[in-house]
Amino acid sequence: MPSIRLQNWDYSNDGAYFFTACTKNKGHHFGKIRNAKLIETKQSKICMKYWLDLPKHYANCILDEFIIMPNHVHGIIFIDNVVPVGQFMMPYYRNHGNGKITSKLS
Repeated sequence: MPSIRLQNWDYSNDGAYFFTACTKNKGHHFGKIRNAKLIETKQSKICMKYWLDLPKHYANCILDEFIIMPNHVHGIIFIDNVVPVGQFMMPYYRNHGNGKITSKLS
């Protein structure tokens, strides 16, 4: 299956990213829908746990909407590479991902 990712885009750049991840063979591993509600499985609870843990591992990751469906998940993640530095969390610097770092204050 060909990739739909942009060939020359650096996905570590600042921005909002919408993603979809499907289960293998589109199996309903995350639960079933009953009365318009997902009946959770152990796997869907694990998926939610790891979604909520992302900012603990990636300081530049800001979580937005997320939904678990029976055979896939959708989410929106904001990447913000402004990193606080110093004792009082100032000044702020931006890592441009190309070796250049600039101050927000300059």
